Amino acid sequence: MLTRFQRKKLNLRFDRLDADGDGYIEEGDYVLAARRIAGAMGRKGSFEAQLAEGRLRLVWRSLRQLDSNDDERISREEFVTAVARDMDGIAAAVRSTAEAVFDLCDIDGDGRLNRDEFGKMMNGFLVPDEGVTEGFEHLDVDEDGWVTRGEFVQGAIDLYCSADPSAPGSWLLGAVEKVWQVSSERCGD
Repeated sequence: MLTRFQRKKLNLRFDRLDADGDGYIEEGDYVLAARRIAGAMGRKGSFEAQLAEGRLRLVWRSLRQLDSNDDERISREEFVTAVARDMDGIAAAVRSTAEAVFDLCDIDGDGRLNRDEFGKMMNGFLVPDEGVTEGFEHLDVDEDGWVTRGEFVQGAIDLYCSADPSAPGSWLLGAVEKVWQVSSERCGD
């Protein structure tokens, strides 16, 4: 069973995944997100952008199982219910997605993102600058001024699966309670 905090995180994550804002997650949302992030990173149309888009399409195919009514899209309710039901399966899909996005944004291929790279990536996910700063500070667990691939991937998994408000990934989208207060959606609360 999800805690109130987990439910809030998942609703906020749903809002970021619903790239076109139509109230559903569809394959096109993954494609749009990949293109938006590639554009933010100055990699629009690049080989890396095409690779990331392809990987995200594969992730979408694995997530289609969350579509309980076979309408080729995932509603907010389907999303939250499925995550609550299968944390391990979701963690595997999140890992694959996070790795694809990280690789697209790691311009120099050194396995870490500086504040600027991280900020561009998260702005591509429509996270406001304040949330980007909070996310970076919490994900940079060793406080070396970089978010490594491992820190980012674990943070993304925490975002979906951790009930701990102090877990670094719980801050990936910024301060959940603050973002929730200004959100126009009050889904499930």
